Amino acid sequence: AEDHPLVRQALQENLRSEGFDVLVAEDGPALLRRLAEQRSEIRALVVDYDMPGRNGIECLQDLRAQGIEIPSILISGVADRELEDRASGLALLLRKPFAVVDLARLLRSLVDADRSGEGIDA
Repeated sequence: AEDHPLVRQALQENLRSEGFDVLVAEDGPALLRRLAEQRSEIRALVVDYDMPGRNGIECLQDLRAQGIEIPSILISGVADRELEDRASGLALLLRKPFAVVDLARLLRSLVDADRSGEGIDA
């Protein structure tokens, strides 16, 4: 989920080139709708922190309150020192700018850990 169209498109294309099937959402409410509609197809989330409607933290908190535990990466370009604390237990935090190869590596490790039941501390 990413609200900036060019960033969203670039992430989608680059993650597809890394072998991921990618579903996109343009904001927090769209993410929550998409997840409700296609939950069985979603193995991990990449969620921007600063989105209209509901920010990434709020979306992840909503999901956890519903008992939905999906491995997640929160991406942010916001210079908020407390963001790491707020993301703790909800998602791994990846600060923008980042290399897509680093995002793909982190995403792959989350998906693989979830499949094996090992988990990764967020």
